[in-house]
Amino acid sequence: MSTSGTNLHAQQAPSSIVCKNYGRVKWHDWRRCLYTDDIAVFRFYYAEDAIPPDWPVLLHTDEIERGGRYHRKDDRLRSLYTRSLLRALVGRYTNQNPLAIHLTKGLRNKPELSDSLGWHVNATHSGNWILLAIGKYSVGIDVEEIKPDFAFTEMIPISFSAQEQEYIEADGKSTVRFYELWTRKEAIVKAIGRGIDEAFSQVPALTGTHTWKTTLLEAAQDWIIDSFHVAEEYPAAIAYNRYPKNIRFYTLDHGIFPSPDRR
Repeated sequence: MSTSGTNLHAQQAPSSIVCKNYGRVKWHDWRRCLYTDDIAVFRFYYAEDAIPPDWPVLLHTDEIERGGRYHRKDDRLRSLYTRSLLRALVGRYTNQNPLAIHLTKGLRNKPELSDSLGWHVNATHSGNWILLAIGKYSVGIDVEEIKPDFAFTEMIPISFSAQEQEYIEADGKSTVRFYELWTRKEAIVKAIGRGIDEAFSQVPALTGTHTWKTTLLEAAQDWIIDSFHVAEEYPAAIAYNRYPKNIRFYTLDHGIFPSPDRR
C-alpha cells in the first residue's frame, strides 16, 4: 500500500465513479488469450524457491540493477518478476521481442508504452501474487494480501469518509470491508497515474454510483471500479474509464517467459 501527497481543494467539472463487485471470476489458462480483449487481467504466483527466468532475456541491465537494490529477496523477486511479466505480455500483444518494448514512466511513475499501439498497462503485487492489467483504455489495478496482524484500524480515520468508516466498522466485518474499499481507491488512483495522501478519503469507494469533484483529472471522466479476488485472502480491484465489451481473466505460469534462444 502506498500513497503520496497532493490536494483536491480546487474543483473542476465532476466525474462519476461506479463501484461494484465483479462477482465470481473464471480464470483461464493464459494460452487461451488472443491478446485482443478490451481488458485482460493476468495473475502470476511466484515462489521464492522456484527457478527464475533468464532475466537478461527479458530485462535491460538498468532494470535488473534496479531490482537488485532491494535488500529483501522477496522484494527483489517481486520487482524482477513484475517487470519481466509486463515486458513478456506486451511483447505478445505487439508482436515484439520483450527487450524491444519501450516502457516509460508516466505520472507518479505509472508504466506507459511509448509506442503502445493503443494499449494501456498497469501492475501491482502483494505477497506472492502479481497482477497485471492490459486494456484498450486507461486501467489501474490493485491487490492486497490480508494480513491478520496488520493494524489497518489506524488508517481508517484518515483514509475513509465518514460513510465509509461506518460501513467498515459495521457487522463485525471490518477487515474484509477495509480491503474492499482500499483496493478500489488504490485502483482508481493508479488508473489516473496520481498518488494521493490527505485526500485519499475523498476518493469514493462504496458500492454504487458517485459524483467525484477532483482536480486529479485533466477533464471530466466516468470511471468503473470492479472488486474481485485473485485468490483466498487476496482481494483486488480494477478501474477503467470506459465500459468494455469484455474483461477476461488469465492465470500465467513460467511458460510465458521466452527462452534464451529467443533473445
